[in-house]
This record gives sequence, structure tokens and C-alpha cells, in this order.
Amino acid sequence: MFRFEHPLERLERSMNDHVKLLEEFGPEYFTLEELWKLYGQWELKAKWFQMAEQTWLRMVMFFCATTSLFIVGIVLRINSILVITGVLSIATLSVGVLAFSIANYLGGSKDRLRQIGRMIRMCIEKKQAV
Repeated sequence: MFRFEHPLERLERSMNDHVKLLEEFGPEYFTLEELWKLYGQWELKAKWFQMAEQTWLRMVMFFCATTSLFIVGIVLRINSILVITGVLSIATLSVGVLAFSIANYLGGSKDRLRQIGRMIRMCIEKKQAV
């Protein structure tokens, strides 16, 4: 049966395969153009990771604010605040969890992502020096 593959999944698998080859065999295995293409893929992945991380942080802050308003609504017994902030809390929590999942899927670690970027840049510099 055919399975729909998301472009992020394809990018992730392709980049992981190339990074493993780069770590194992070094820059000699790749042409300069392939290294630049891999670096472009890395930049795209880093950008997606940064966007997901920022969204996660914003949603956590918004969730805290709406939850605080929800508590105020409970204390003051205002039903309209309870309904609005309850829905917003659930929505922001859902978006936040989704963004967190995307960030983890894209690399899981900011340090690992930086390490890969440095490695690719060093390989490009070695190739250009030759």
C-alpha cells in the first residue's frame, strides 16, 4: 500500500543518510556542490527547528496567561471568562505540543544541529582549500 510521505520526513531521512556518510567517510566522498546542497538542507532544517521552538515557547507563555485568567474567572465566578479562557488554554496547549513534537522530530537537540552545521561548513572549507 502506498504511504504519503511528508516533505519534512523526506528531508530528514535524506539529510540523516548524507550526514552519516559524511561522518563515516569524510568530505572526500562528496563533491563541493553536494556539500553545499547538504548545507542548504541543514539550514532549512535549522530554520524549521527554530520556528517550532519559538512557537512552543510562545504557546507555553500564552497557555500560562490563559490559565491564569481561567483561575481569575473561577474566583470571580464569571462564566464568559471561564468558557473563553478554557477553550484558549486547550487550543494553545494543543498547538504547543504539536510544535514541541515538530522540534523534537527535526533534531531533538539544538547542540546536535549546531554540531552538524559546523561539520558541514568545515568540510566545505576543506574542499575549497584543495
